[in-house]
Amino acid sequence: MGQFGSLKDSMENRNNEHSAWTSIQMRLTDQISTYGQVVMTEASSGFTGLNLDPAKVSAIPAGFDYRAVSDLGNYSRLRMRWWNTEVGVRQMLGKSFQFDSALTYDRYRDSQPYLEDYSGKHWGAQFRVHYFF
Repeated sequence: MGQFGSLKDSMENRNNEHSAWTSIQMRLTDQISTYGQVVMTEASSGFTGLNLDPAKVSAIPAGFDYRAVSDLGNYSRLRMRWWNTEVGVRQMLGKSFQFDSALTYDRYRDSQPYLEDYSGKHWGAQFRVHYFF
């Protein structure tokens, strides 16, 4: 056992992420098409198994709180769900350039906020230029 703990003190980190998406594109003319896509991501993460016992160490660093560090797992359980939707128009400009314009909508739900709840909705616009070579 080391002075401030042991290499055998262990902690386990678990992460789960699941995503689903769908998209559609419709060609209106040789130069113009429309598209839409929806992506849903759900994720969770957390630490478990950390149990530091101050009685098992020969010294404790000044200001270090073993009990608070052992409680890290209780505060690190994170869970979120994120929906992203995009609807747009694509236009070919000649043979090498494509211009995209899209409206986006995001909805983020912070099911288990850690320090702050970041749940919210967001509307946006995107403009992209692609070069094909």
